[in-house]
Amino acid sequence: MGESTTPLPPELCGLLESVTAEIERLAKDSPVAAIKAARELEIIASRTAHWPAHEARAQAHETVAAALGLDVDQTRALLARFGGWSRYR
Repeated sequence: MGESTTPLPPELCGLLESVTAEIERLAKDSPVAAIKAARELEIIASRTAHWPAHEARAQAHETVAAALGLDVDQTRALLARFGGWSRYR
């Protein structure tokens, strides 16, 4: 991530790194369990990002894109996916 992106709290970065490492270890012994764990992460992401996506949608797309380290089109797609609306609206 670039310096202009919104930083994550170090505690959260540590947790995400730990989860990543655990899923990678799990994949070596049980690929299906690793897929199940990744699916749980998808569910968590959808549940926790829905309202923040709606709030971010009200901000300037360029500002949000810079904060996320994405271009505007990628940002629109991400917000639409998490917010539950069509990216073409």
